[in-house]
Amino acid sequence: MTDAAHSRIDTLTSWRGIFAICIVLFHCKVVEFTEPTKFGVTFFFVVSGFLLGMKHRAEEMRGKRYFKFIGSRALRLYTYHWAALAIFIALAVGLAHGNGANWDALVPNLFFAQIFSANKDVIFSFNGHMWFLGDLLLCYAIYPLLGAALGKFTLRVQLLFVGLVMALLWVVMGCFVPHEMLTCCYVFPPVRIFEFMVGMVLSQCYFAVKEKSTGWSDTKVSTFWFVAIIVIVVLFALVRMGDGTKVDHFNEFVLWEIPVCALVILSAFTAGRTDMMSRVITSRPLMWLGKLSLEIYILQAIAGQIYAYLVAPFFGHFGLIIYHLYPVGIFFILLPLSWFTRRYFTVPFSAWIARRFA
Repeated sequence: MTDAAHSRIDTLTSWRGIFAICIVLFHCKVVEFTEPTKFGVTFFFVVSGFLLGMKHRAEEMRGKRYFKFIGSRALRLYTYHWAALAIFIALAVGLAHGNGANWDALVPNLFFAQIFSANKDVIFSFNGHMWFLGDLLLCYAIYPLLGAALGKFTLRVQLLFVGLVMALLWVVMGCFVPHEMLTCCYVFPPVRIFEFMVGMVLSQCYFAVKEKSTGWSDTKVSTFWFVAIIVIVVLFALVRMGDGTKVDHFNEFVLWEIPVCALVILSAFTAGRTDMMSRVITSRPLMWLGKLSLEIYILQAIAGQIYAYLVAPFFGHFGLIIYHLYPVGIFFILLPLSWFTRRYFTVPFSAWIARRFA
């Protein structure tokens, strides 16, 4: 077990909140957030592997300890998923009379089996973005196997392997996968397992060179942050200006993996710093959003139903047409709902799980 203090990196918490908001806006059909969303999804998988590698040694995840490890995470994710799915279905039946629901996909969705489907109507049915939790749970389940496999090789060989797989994905996604299948590949577990594994390798890189960041001045840290953010924003803009070329074809995958790694490792190296940029990134509003990121992600479709079928029609009775304000209006429901859920369900339930699996 590594030092628990290293597993809490406030800047990563803030970035979680920022990318959670980007994902919601993308699901609200705000196309300007397409690339930040793809970046954010990759970020979440890399960060999951990174933080798990910081907290738990894979070789120690054996026997009873492994079952406690995976049992606590499976119980937590399935409970969140089933609770949100039940509310979603209740709203879909009660407000929309079940219109648009693919009931044949209900059973696969119950058990996260939709992540293995090549049918978009199955993958994204009901609370459609919950495929993320299914892929994440699978990553957790095979974490000891990934750790054992990586442990057989030096860090240099691991980095070489990561680079080769990135290059392979670059070729396969850009040249051989039909464009209409890219979305299914976006959900397909092996792609996300690889990104999770990249995070594990990144955690080893951090431990190998972390001492080199101790002498950085506040000016240097702020400069690093400023340059990193500017480069990422410029990349977003360049890809957004694409015209369907090869770069635009496979940007859902490899294009964002290296920038994500840079953002994660910089966050780790600058954890606890008090320079201007670090203070901005870890400001109270962003930290607050980051702590709500899981609830924001899980509840976004539910908040969307409430806005579309309750709030907007209510105002419509008074002549106020606000359907077009959906990307903004949803947050007046989503943020309070996420805060309430975290305070009165997520935190107490997580504490109960921690005691149960201690």
